[in-house]
Amino acid sequence: MALGNALATRALYRGLLWSLAILVPTLFLGRFFCGWICPLGTLLHFAGSGKSPWKRGARRLASNRYRPWQAAKYWLLSMLLGAALYGVTWLLAFDPIAILVRSLGASVLPALDRWSLRAAAFPAGVFLGLILAGLMVANLWITRFWCRALCPLARCWG
Repeated sequence: MALGNALATRALYRGLLWSLAILVPTLFLGRFFCGWICPLGTLLHFAGSGKSPWKRGARRLASNRYRPWQAAKYWLLSMLLGAALYGVTWLLAFDPIAILVRSLGASVLPALDRWSLRAAAFPAGVFLGLILAGLMVANLWITRFWCRALCPLARCWG
């Protein structure tokens, strides 16, 4: 995110240097962010650990193997960083923390509040809720689908 911001604004803000506190351990420890910090990855890992008719026996092992299409997230990251060069910052749309917070705040929590059903609090709430639900359901087929296929912050072999 700091790199995308720096490319889009042509400036590196001092506050963004705090991202090195996550980046440096990740370089040496691998999936440091994914395993210890990312709340969406934790939620999706929990959702994917349930019993699934699509992941039994050998299929469960196969769902954890690396597939060449998982490298698509690097193409996505490249396109997002390229867009940032032109001032278009779409990286935040693929930030796992932003996805989880927006989905919970605009769809899940208002749906749990019985009075919010009378008023349309957030028009995009249903759409954001469907994105989160879709990511959770995708874990029934492929373990950690979001992390492996789309997340520009995660490594392919993780």
